[in-house]
Amino acid sequence: MRLAEPPGVRSCRDGGEWELARNGTGTHYFYTELHELLDDLPETAQASLREDIRTKMHRAERGRLTFGSGRGYDVEQMASARIVLEIRIVDHYGWATDDPDRTPLKRHTRVYFTEPEQFADCLLLLQIASKCPGPEGLEEQNRHAQRAAWRAEQHCQRR
Repeated sequence: MRLAEPPGVRSCRDGGEWELARNGTGTHYFYTELHELLDDLPETAQASLREDIRTKMHRAERGRLTFGSGRGYDVEQMASARIVLEIRIVDHYGWATDDPDRTPLKRHTRVYFTEPEQFADCLLLLQIASKCPGPEGLEEQNRHAQRAAWRAEQHCQRR
C-alpha cells in the first residue's frame, strides 16, 4: 500500500469519502474504539469529543483540513509509520482504569487514517485512540501508528 502524494492531498486539498477499516470478522474498528473511548467520560466531554470528530471528518471529506507539524495543524504524517496520517482531536480528560479515586488525566485523541494511492478519493479510517500528552505519550502514539499501518495493509489486501 502506498500513500497518495503529497501526504494529506485528499483531507487537506481535494477531499474524499470515508471508508472504515474492518477486522477479519467484518466489524469496524472505529465504532468499537470510539465506544470504548467515550464509555467512561462525563456526558459533556463525550458530546464535545463527538462533535469535534464529526466536524473534522466532514472537513476532511471536503479537503478543508490543514497539513503540517505542530498544534496549529489538523493533519500530520506519522514518522513511525509513513503510510499513516493523524487528525488531531480536541483534548479531553479521562481516568486511569486502575484509579479508584478517578483522578482526571488529560488525553490527546487522534484519528488515524490513510489516503491509499490505489483507491481514488478514499480516506481510509483505521483507528481512534487517545494518548498521554508530552514525551511520555510518544511510545503510546508510535504503537497506535504501527497498529494503524498494519490495519491499512490488511484492509487493502482484502478490498
